[in-house]
Amino acid sequence: AAGEIELAVMYERFQPHQSGLASRKIADSRHVMLVAADYPGLTRATVWQDLRHEPLVFDSMEESGSAKVQRDARAFSARVGLEPHSVVSRRNRESAYTAVEQGVGVIVTTEMNRAIGSASFAKLPMDSSEAIIAVWNERADERLIKRYIAALTRELAEISFDVEDAGKE
Repeated sequence: AAGEIELAVMYERFQPHQSGLASRKIADSRHVMLVAADYPGLTRATVWQDLRHEPLVFDSMEESGSAKVQRDARAFSARVGLEPHSVVSRRNRESAYTAVEQGVGVIVTTEMNRAIGSASFAKLPMDSSEAIIAVWNERADERLIKRYIAALTRELAEISFDVEDAGKE
């Protein structure tokens, strides 16, 4: 029916909590801190812990000053080991990446994110990860869904994400 989920693949934190949906973890994706390639003080020896106090650029659909955005950003920061001295909120992921490219602060994504391929960023692998899940409608053809999930899980397990920590020389 219109508006119903048949099958979706997403990060666990976005999982809809509604009746009639089933879910299963299919992979983990390591967190990666992205910072402008020309960020002040960045060297090839820089690791994410060196930048854990830098401003965190956080994308949200909420107004940038909202208390909820600040709470969400602080909770996320604590979960991944950051202690940013400030949170800079942007209304969407693209404007958040632009802010990071301009040197406003750091952003945390995962190794599966397309921004990893950009030369604009230094990539600093982190110690945490995010679960990727499949969510499906319990009324869907479970046999077909499970076959698809099994194939996707196998493929994700075989993919090697080569995240290079490329700072300045």
